[in-house]
Amino acid sequence: MGAILGVLLVAHVVDVIQELLPGFEGTIPEAEDFDAEADAVALEDAIGRGRIDDDVVNDILPNRSNAQRQEIQEQFMSLFGESLYDRVNDRVRRDRLRHVIKGMLLTPMQYDARCLNQAMKGIGSSDDDVIGEILCARPNGYLEQLKEVYEERYGNPLMEDIENNCRREFERFMLAILCCAREEGLDAIDEDQAAEDAQELFDAGEERWFFTDESVFTRICARRSWMQIRLINHKYQEISEDFDLLGAIENEVDGDLKRAYKAIVRMALDPAYFFARNAHKALKGLGTDDDALQRAVIFTSEWALGTVKEKYEESFGSSLADDIADDCSGDYKDMLLAIVK
Repeated sequence: MGAILGVLLVAHVVDVIQELLPGFEGTIPEAEDFDAEADAVALEDAIGRGRIDDDVVNDILPNRSNAQRQEIQEQFMSLFGESLYDRVNDRVRRDRLRHVIKGMLLTPMQYDARCLNQAMKGIGSSDDDVIGEILCARPNGYLEQLKEVYEERYGNPLMEDIENNCRREFERFMLAILCCAREEGLDAIDEDQAAEDAQELFDAGEERWFFTDESVFTRICARRSWMQIRLINHKYQEISEDFDLLGAIENEVDGDLKRAYKAIVRMALDPAYFFARNAHKALKGLGTDDDALQRAVIFTSEWALGTVKEKYEESFGSSLADDIADDCSGDYKDMLLAIVK
């Protein structure tokens, strides 16, 4: 039941995104003539004691919806008395391929929980960019359930782990987001409030002689709806002679907190670009950031990746598939390309 709930709650993400930018499309629809038992048998044979049959794995997993992949795992357990996830973990030796297959077998919420847990490495050592990337791009209902899934899987409350592994204002911002008090829906759009918020942000940043009042940025970025933040950005440009909201954050805030605020604003302005940019950064840095690439591709695959691919090519002048083919190799590359299509 928990796995199915994790799949269903992605619909809440889709509903919120559709308010921002209607028409999002994924690359993995539900398979027609789906036979979970036949797929389970084929995967048992493909991930056996000998060499992994990549063609079979690539033919099945990237062509079944997440809900169908959960059914395959239930059938696998009932047929062979073993978890398919554990079989992959034990038998697939190539790290990058194993990680992407395991990511495909988790629900989106389980996958986010795993990524967050892996990012928690102690104050000063945690990967705050991963934490911010995930939490800044998820709506309230999803986050409420994510907190439950995280605690079920790892034994600690997510908010407690944030407190113990992050620091100062970044910690406060993440905790504010996890309170799930962000306004949502078209009713939350208020032009007068947007003008007030824009002025307050200007006064807290550009207008101050010393030290940005980050608490103002935290409160507004954590509480206002993404649609409202889009409007706040417009109002901010009417006030400032030099910057839009992204530019103001770039100039007034530092470090991980700056990147988290900007993630909120980017998500508000253009969610397709938000995810496309994450994929591009993963591919175009000094060496491929495989974890970031997998997050960008796996999380969006069923509901947004088709749209993200279009935005990627429009923004960066090359296709996502071509850049993956250039930067990745072997069966790992083949699996990613099978997802991206």
